[in-house]
Amino acid sequence: MSDSGLSGLHSIEQGFPPAGDESAPRLLVLGSFPSIRSKEKGEYYGHPRNHFWPILAAFAMERGIVLPPGSLDDYSAKIALASSLGLLIWDMVQSCRRQTSADGELEIVALNDIRDLLGQYPSIKWVGLNGALAASLFMRHVVSPENRLLARKALRMAGGRISIEIGGQMRSIMYLPSTSPVPSRNFLSTIDKQHIWFEFLGA
Repeated sequence: MSDSGLSGLHSIEQGFPPAGDESAPRLLVLGSFPSIRSKEKGEYYGHPRNHFWPILAAFAMERGIVLPPGSLDDYSAKIALASSLGLLIWDMVQSCRRQTSADGELEIVALNDIRDLLGQYPSIKWVGLNGALAASLFMRHVVSPENRLLARKALRMAGGRISIEIGGQMRSIMYLPSTSPVPSRNFLSTIDKQHIWFEFLGA
């Protein structure tokens, strides 16, 4: 995309490959791009205050899944947890330039091919959009033009969902509250977000 602005000051950063259930996932979560802290650790949702992994752990425990002690301190155990829930994790942005972790400051260079991924995984029935930027990019670059207006209306706020054809079959798309630790007007804590995330994870 644009070569202006930050392009002369910052090198291009690459995102992570998909992680989680890579055999037959039923759920796909799409974020925007790993935070600076996540890139430093080489982990999805690596910021210690991000709500993603605590929400997954809370859902697993509600379903009676016993987690080994220290599971949220070990990345391989976190990925194993995602896999046990049938969850695949990826991001909308493949590469970008930036100064901070804020989504609004990303200078997007390239996007991941989400349609191709969904074509590879017909087992994915639900796609969760983690936050506003992921939802906006998905709407513009993945949803077909004939479905875009309807999808925008259905996904205008967290908890919204719609079933549309993507990658050769019908998928249910859900707009999830961002797991960022930064509070918003409607979602101040992990608990505030859990009921919507639990609906998605239990779909």
